[in-house]
Amino acid sequence: MPPLSRSPSRPPRPATSQATGFTLIEVLVVIGVIGVLAGLLIGSVTGLRFRSRVTVCANNYRQWGVAVSLYAHEDRGNRLPAFSLPVSKFNKGYKELEPWFVALEMGTNLEHFGVILPLWYCPARSFKLENDRAFFAQAHAGATLSTVGDLTVRWLATSKVFAGINHN
Repeated sequence: MPPLSRSPSRPPRPATSQATGFTLIEVLVVIGVIGVLAGLLIGSVTGLRFRSRVTVCANNYRQWGVAVSLYAHEDRGNRLPAFSLPVSKFNKGYKELEPWFVALEMGTNLEHFGVILPLWYCPARSFKLENDRAFFAQAHAGATLSTVGDLTVRWLATSKVFAGINHN
């Protein structure tokens, strides 16, 4: 058998001292792919952030249930908290009432059972809390809205009738 030889149509490669590297096109393609992946990741993180706020909002409702249960447990008649709304101040009586309207006394009375200021607001709509804080600071010489009592004062300035759980 004859010895293996190189094909005459393909000359041997000369040895060079230069190291081979990436071309500019290859580097730009890799940077583009990384950019696209980063864009996808940022989009998913934003969605997760909103979903976590909605979860905290749902947990606030659970905390309301725990507070009402504790209130009923301490009441001698095991009654749920009930504070009358001034229905006479509504034009159509009970037809105008919404499920999130609560009497002003309920806020301050349930604070002892864990219904603190953040539970009155949904974190997915944090602008409502910021609006109330700004209104309170303007109306009370820069004071900070920090307790349910302060929130009751804020509600008295606007509705004078009821409080509203800001989860809508």
